[in-house]
Amino acid sequence: MQRVICILFIFLSISGCMKMQWDSASTKNTKAAYEDFLRQYPNSEFTSEAKLKIETINFKEAEKENTLESYEKFIKCYPSSQFVGQAKSNIESISFQQAKEVHTTDGYEKFIGHFPNSKYLNEAQSKLENLLFQKAKEQNTIEFYEKFIDRFPNSVLKNEAQQNLEILYYTHFDKAKKTNTVSAFEDFLGKHPKSKYCADAVMIAEQLYYQKAVDEKTIIASENYLKKYPDGKYKKEVKNILIPLLRPNHTTEFTNSFNKLFENYFTNLSPTEMVHGIKGILNQYEYADKAIRDLSVAYLNPFQELAQIEKELSKSEKVEFKTILKDIAFAWIGGWNSIISAWSRLTGKDTTKTKIEKINNKFLELKEKSNQVAHYLAEKYNIELHVGNWDVQGIINK
Repeated sequence: MQRVICILFIFLSISGCMKMQWDSASTKNTKAAYEDFLRQYPNSEFTSEAKLKIETINFKEAEKENTLESYEKFIKCYPSSQFVGQAKSNIESISFQQAKEVHTTDGYEKFIGHFPNSKYLNEAQSKLENLLFQKAKEQNTIEFYEKFIDRFPNSVLKNEAQQNLEILYYTHFDKAKKTNTVSAFEDFLGKHPKSKYCADAVMIAEQLYYQKAVDEKTIIASENYLKKYPDGKYKKEVKNILIPLLRPNHTTEFTNSFNKLFENYFTNLSPTEMVHGIKGILNQYEYADKAIRDLSVAYLNPFQELAQIEKELSKSEKVEFKTILKDIAFAWIGGWNSIISAWSRLTGKDTTKTKIEKINNKFLELKEKSNQVAHYLAEKYNIELHVGNWDVQGIINK
């Protein structure tokens, strides 16, 4: 019992001393006093309160210093403090005050970047807007005015900026007009695509391309116009210049390509492949002699019929071959008649013996090709062939 009384006495003594120390620290109310108390009694009932007192004193010291560094240091030491919000607000105020004192575009840009939701945002943007507009007026360049309008599309200064910009646009456009070259207008269009003078620049550039084609009457000048303006205002006129220039080469190449294609047909190509081949030649040599192109179209029609029949045959073996061949024969007869007509037009008004002999020879060649086609079809579909000299309908006599 005596031991219990002794322990209780010691506890009361220590508690009494701790209370006295706390009262003393509270009276002094200094950071040193609270820190000294925590060193002596790190786990007392007053520990939390002592720490809060120290935190409060540190924040007041930061407020007294009132610098970015003091507040940033406080936040780093007390990231969960109840004073963090106020510390950040003070940092924002100091930063904006510094930006106003410096009063530069970089200063306001930096502030807006760091505080995008600041209560000073509108004021900062307004000041930045005025500075950038003044800078644009000082520089007086298209680049600065365009950047200003892009950055502040709703600015009260936009109209004035746009007016100044249009003056600069016209100055550059007028310079291009005085130079009056394709490169000058294309340079203007490349550098100033937002200008209201672009439509005029395009129109003048097209006119210059056209005039060059008219003056030079060369393949390069004509093709340059058509490549640049495939649906241009002068497309028809330029084609009329180009066709006579290209026709000789196109006609020769067209004929060579077409003959080579037909020679390969019986051994290498299917009707479908022939259709693609003929269309490809038509597209590639669009300026060849019209009669030659008509000839290829005459060949194209029956091959399209053959390609369709070939497609149908691939679906089913139950096919009435006689009916198929009859359709083929009529198609080829129509094609041959078109061919004869096309080659006849090649003679024009020249009825010399040499020209007539050439046409007759070509006619005989076509008759031979007709027989080749008939034999090919009969062999392919395993049908007995009865054919006259040029009468493809002989195929269906059986």
